[in-house]
Amino acid sequence: MPDLHTLLRAPDLHATVHHVAPGTVDPEAGELVPPGWHVTAVGDSSEPESVLLDLHVQFGVDVDGALIEEQLARALADQLNTGSGEGEPIHQHFGLTYANYLVLHRTLMQSMPLGWQRRMVACLDELHDAFRHVDRPDSFHVEAGVAAYVAELTPSQLNTLRITRELSDPDNEDSDWVWHDDAGTELDRNHRVVLPAPDPVPHYERGRARVEPWGGDRG
Repeated sequence: MPDLHTLLRAPDLHATVHHVAPGTVDPEAGELVPPGWHVTAVGDSSEPESVLLDLHVQFGVDVDGALIEEQLARALADQLNTGSGEGEPIHQHFGLTYANYLVLHRTLMQSMPLGWQRRMVACLDELHDAFRHVDRPDSFHVEAGVAAYVAELTPSQLNTLRITRELSDPDNEDSDWVWHDDAGTELDRNHRVVLPAPDPVPHYERGRARVEPWGGDRG
């Protein structure tokens, strides 16, 4: 069974494991803490706020009350592979959106703590290695914008997006409006489009740009 470091795939991992007895109360929250083995792992000991894993694992102990490492490894593997009972964590992360891509700002990622950046790069490398056999586009065009329904667009915005609007019955002014894109495809009034807009996040400036992450000491 792989050890904790292998399971978490983090070369700079620092983990602490301790047993929580039944009836233990969190002194800060004033609430009962779930009993079992409490595992906390961070990606870099110099950055204690970069928590990689923080969970309670419940399983049996031997007659001396010692930690059964194989059971711990299996419990951690289950947590990491299933997302604590969520069978499709990526799909659930996207929620009810129809997004086919995840866009991440390079400036914001390079502004994160070093431990987070190492973990992020490790995940990206792992994803790339897992799908080396899949053909993918050479490049993408990403443009900042705001979403809107076609029925909400002004004549100028319709023109920008090359969308035409006309009455379903030209001889009847009370007939419904219909919209078509530049390929002639009819669009439902609730069809969502993206209007170009300035990106409020600064350019990454060859790795020099930084945006201060949200801190707990801010009001």
